[in-house]
Amino acid sequence: MSDRGHGDPRRQSGGGWTIRSKAELAAQTQRVLSTCERRTGERLEKPALAKAVGVSVSSMYAYLNGTTLPPANVFDRLLDVLGAVGAERERLVAARDDLDIDGKLPAKPTGAPHELPPDVHGFTGRAEQLTALDQMLAAPDELPSAVVVSALSGTAGVGKTALAVHWAHRTRDRFPGGMLYVDLRGYDPDEPMTPEKGLETLLRGLGVAVRDIPPGQAERAARYRTSVADKRMLVVLDNAHSTDQVRDLLPGTASCFVVITSRDSLAGLVARHGARRIDLDLLPLPDAIALLRRLVGDRVDAEPAAADALAERCARLPLALRVVAELASARPTATLTELVAELERLRLTTFGLGGDHRTAPCAVFSWSYKHLPADAACVFRRLGLHPGPEFDAHVTAALAGTTVRAAQESLDMLLRAHLIQPAGKGRLGMHDLLREYAFGRAEADESDQDRRAAARRMLDYYLHTTDNADRHLTPHRLRIPLEPPMSEPAVQDFESYQHALGWCDTELANLVAAVRCAADHRLHVHAWQLTWCLWGLFYLRRPSADRISTHEIGLASARKLGDRAAEAHILNSLGAAYYDLRCFDDAVWCYQQALDIRRELDDRRGASAILNNLGLLHKEQRRYDEALECYRRCLIIRRELGDRLGHGTTLNNLGEAHMELGRYDDALDCCQQALELCRELGHREGEGVALHNLGEAYRRLERHDEAIVHGRHALALHRELGNRWETAATLADLGQALDDVGNEAAARECWTESLAIFEELDDRLADEVRSRLDQPARLDYGEPAGRAKLLATDP
Repeated sequence: MSDRGHGDPRRQSGGGWTIRSKAELAAQTQRVLSTCERRTGERLEKPALAKAVGVSVSSMYAYLNGTTLPPANVFDRLLDVLGAVGAERERLVAARDDLDIDGKLPAKPTGAPHELPPDVHGFTGRAEQLTALDQMLAAPDELPSAVVVSALSGTAGVGKTALAVHWAHRTRDRFPGGMLYVDLRGYDPDEPMTPEKGLETLLRGLGVAVRDIPPGQAERAARYRTSVADKRMLVVLDNAHSTDQVRDLLPGTASCFVVITSRDSLAGLVARHGARRIDLDLLPLPDAIALLRRLVGDRVDAEPAAADALAERCARLPLALRVVAELASARPTATLTELVAELERLRLTTFGLGGDHRTAPCAVFSWSYKHLPADAACVFRRLGLHPGPEFDAHVTAALAGTTVRAAQESLDMLLRAHLIQPAGKGRLGMHDLLREYAFGRAEADESDQDRRAAARRMLDYYLHTTDNADRHLTPHRLRIPLEPPMSEPAVQDFESYQHALGWCDTELANLVAAVRCAADHRLHVHAWQLTWCLWGLFYLRRPSADRISTHEIGLASARKLGDRAAEAHILNSLGAAYYDLRCFDDAVWCYQQALDIRRELDDRRGASAILNNLGLLHKEQRRYDEALECYRRCLIIRRELGDRLGHGTTLNNLGEAHMELGRYDDALDCCQQALELCRELGHREGEGVALHNLGEAYRRLERHDEAIVHGRHALALHRELGNRWETAATLADLGQALDDVGNEAAARECWTESLAIFEELDDRLADEVRSRLDQPARLDYGEPAGRAKLLATDP
């Protein structure tokens, strides 16, 4: 983050800098890099440097931009490559170690995590496996540094997840540090979860803010192991595909117990990591009958032979048994003998005479599916087309082309039939076997045209609902025109900023999957437009891997369409993503490509927006003369076009740049012009920003009364508009103005409220405000970086 204070932010101590932040350590490392380049006569590009050190390119950018503190061993290798020696090297290493001790950001206070899914109703049997898990917990590995790992393996539908979750609920009091759960979707038909994404999910479960999650897989794994070290925790890694998928998700100390479920035997995990495998076979017949008895009741004892036959027809798989039991309960007048005969006929005609346990579930599913009403059967097979891990009634309505109420009724019926399962607070999921079966039914029972129309309605729903949410998250943005949705009743509106942000948080995995699904279905307009509409969520939550991958898909779709304007849109948005990652070279490349396209299209309005963003990037790099030049070129275009709203936005940004150069009279002039323009146009958000900037300029000029008056006016306006980010930024600067005049109590009240909002938004400015509260000496607050960018992003 750049510094809005007077003079050079680098503090002299003895003969060199005193390094007190990650940014200052990065600045000193960059100086060593420059020395190395002068000594060798060669420019060290970031990819080559990353390869030499043994880290990812994104991690190297993060280290050299001050976003992430490098691990000690990585920093040592970096200094080796750069040839840092003697007193300089010792000082850098000592500073890195001090920051590791004193500079860590605290995790968000969440308490011990308890992320387990609900326990399984009517769990029966598996006494041998439960005992084995109990014994492992009671007698951990002989090596004190070894983590206890139990790998539960077995065929699909055998009850691996049910066993792991049931045992975890039984033993939850043994894990005061909490319980983490991740569904790795190892056999997902679309895309299993990557180890990098799994680590992000675990770190978020531990309370680590998204902005504090390292960019690379190795660094995430190190942060994860540090976060769980010496905590008595249970980690459940469900539905793993391979050893490689879970290796980096294993903690490093014996205080943690890990349970992994997989269809694979995970031989590599056993051989290389000392895992103890617990194989799950089909339920023994007495246990299968006991489960049927718990689910069906006395009819099992009334027809014991038929109950035995029913269990065998289900291959004694718990998933199939539950589906059959629900169907039996729904037909109380039918005897079990009749149900067995019906199932046998279906199995013979559909699957032949083989009868192994792999075909048994499909026979049972076919039987259950056959007895569904037409509407529920349609919903079931359409859910097989859904690309994400969970769903609700709204997206189901879009898939089925029906009302939300009708969709909910069908979902309730599928839930009772155990064809779908609860996933928490109005959310539902589907076992991967059932999902595969549902997809197969959609392929068999529906035409290509019907399936494509269902996918189109679903993507319409996600696109339009995300656009509605983004109108709350970033109300300042101009909107791109969207085609009307095919399934209007399903689209959601939102009452507030928090309502919209909550929906986006819940749906993030589905929205990312939807972009990929759109590209796969060659619905490229949906792919790039949905990417564009996700900008506000991505800015607020900063899920770097999802953000970059989604934009790459959106960019490819825009190019396949030959839509140069769309390509420029996504390139500009991708540039903002790299800007937030402080990968400035990549951001400049994206912005320049977008600018070239705008000029090719003679789109001067679009070009002016990109010039404005380039100005912001140069200002962040403290290249103020280049920032001023971009702003001036932008202003010329916007004046000629009569874009008075854009003109006001750029005047605000120009005023901030002047402020950084200590030109406070010029800053006041620009921001006063911006204020008058915004008031004339009724642009109240821009008016609030101009008031805020004027207050900050007056504060630096030590015109304290005017600073406080303007700050309070800006605060009142932002609160009225419900703009949370601007409210927090204004509170931070107003607190500094109050502290300057000795009103420390009022200052701390502003900072406390500001910190709460920034933490809620996962914004990196929370660190600056926290330091103000921790060190109430009257130091310059620093630039509220990001405000101008939010206002200036290309529509």
